[in-house]
Amino acid sequence: TCDNDEILRCIHIGLLCVQEDASSRPKMSK
Repeated sequence: TCDNDEILRCIHIGLLCVQEDASSRPKMSK
């Protein structure tokens, strides 16, 4: 459906943001 496309796009963009954020920060153990 059209909604599913939107959701997948948002998830993809979110993952890219997370990856960039993680790579731009020093790794820290929780």
